[in-house]
Amino acid sequence: MARHLKYQNVQSRVEFFIPDRASLLSLVRDMVAEDQTGNNRLLRAKLVLELYKYSLNEINEDHSLVPKELSALTSELEELRLSFLNQVKTIVNPGSVNLEELELVQISPEEAYFIHTHQHYLLSARHGFAHLALQTRQGEVLGLASFSTNDLRHLDNVLPSSVAPEEVAVLSRFVVFDNAPFNTSSWFLAQTNKWLQLHRPDLRLMISYSDPNLGFPGTTYKAINANLIASESKKRYLFYNNRYISDRAVLEKFGTADINVLQAGNIPVQSSKGLLLPLKVFAWELSRRKQIDFSKGHVVISPSKKLVG
Repeated sequence: MARHLKYQNVQSRVEFFIPDRASLLSLVRDMVAEDQTGNNRLLRAKLVLELYKYSLNEINEDHSLVPKELSALTSELEELRLSFLNQVKTIVNPGSVNLEELELVQISPEEAYFIHTHQHYLLSARHGFAHLALQTRQGEVLGLASFSTNDLRHLDNVLPSSVAPEEVAVLSRFVVFDNAPFNTSSWFLAQTNKWLQLHRPDLRLMISYSDPNLGFPGTTYKAINANLIASESKKRYLFYNNRYISDRAVLEKFGTADINVLQAGNIPVQSSKGLLLPLKVFAWELSRRKQIDFSKGHVVISPSKKLVG
């Protein structure tokens, strides 16, 4: 009964929705803050992403859309959460955690794949040369950082001129679980820098994306003094069978990410509706032994032809 009342309250909230994306983000934050399943972080990002299937007018005119998506996602993510907790040991009492006592543990690609597909908001995995889990000494996992070889070669021209493309790597997946202590994200990234300095001294620069369309302003990157080096136009999200799918996954599955080709083949793929804000590209030094000159500043670039996500 309580669950039914919760969604009634959500629907009444939507009736007063102001049709702009900032208001939509605020609405989702408030709605998900009331959810007690333990999936708040994941549910919030995933719900915003899925709502891009609809135009703002559709959301404003049909007050059942947001509650329906919230209800469906809550059930889907609860199944993933239970499966995740069955295989991964996590923190029960965040207040007992001392960040200085945590350690980085390199885990297998198979273990990383499981976490990516159960706890990252894209629910899709990325290959990487290193997957670093943040753990307590008792083996309780608080998060995962995955690093991939630099395949974002369309960014070569915006990189600092003193850095060669082969000296660059990509933070391709980064997730910190809901029960991690405050400030875990920035502390975690700082520790991965130290690990990479030791194990990959050939690398000098790390790059990563932040998507403001999903409410990610890049706060964690700013906290480690990362530089905003580019804004990259974002054309659309794709949805397959009514759920988000990355361009990479579409390409692997169908051999193309061209929505016109896919729809002509009767593949149930649709595009997001409405304009999207540019993605933010952040970069930071892995070592200060040889200073990197970031004076090139911030550049606006076209969408990647080499798919990201």
